[in-house]
Amino acid sequence: MTIEHSVHHAGCGCRTLGRRGFMKMGAVAGASALLPLPALAQKKAKADVFLLSCMDYRLVTDVTKYMTEKGFYDNYDHVILAGASLAAVTPKFPDWNTTFWQHLDVAIQLHGISKLWVVDHRDCGAFNVVYGQDFAKDPAAETKIHTEVMTQLDKEVAKRHPSLTREYYLMNLDKKVEKIAV
Repeated sequence: MTIEHSVHHAGCGCRTLGRRGFMKMGAVAGASALLPLPALAQKKAKADVFLLSCMDYRLVTDVTKYMTEKGFYDNYDHVILAGASLAAVTPKFPDWNTTFWQHLDVAIQLHGISKLWVVDHRDCGAFNVVYGQDFAKDPAAETKIHTEVMTQLDKEVAKRHPSLTREYYLMNLDKKVEKIAV
């Protein structure tokens, strides 16, 4: 039963399967229920990219679409934190830093990722909160602060995980993406 259905379930008049129903279904399915999983499901999980992006609801779908367009459909781990690159390095929210680094470490261990991609975006509220300034009013200053934070993150990643290749991007609200050189 889906979450949506369980919320709806109280008065819908439908029946859930329950344990007995599940067992009956298994008996009817017979041996087919015992077939091995497809080979793909049995392989050790592998992802090429670890993606860090912002939580801003305006761009979550667009970031996913961007990764698909770049050829990484179902081939990346994705961590979403306010401010993206900022979350990994800001002293204002040290727990965000810890979360990023722990997730990166686990992604390397479990999925053998070899690339880090960071997608920040323009008009980011987290940057406003941390720096007390609305950078969206000055695009040059906005690019500069994102580049500075990404450079700081890049140096730290190079120390901790020198074998990772790293790419940094800044997404506009119109969905255009520019690569940031650090």
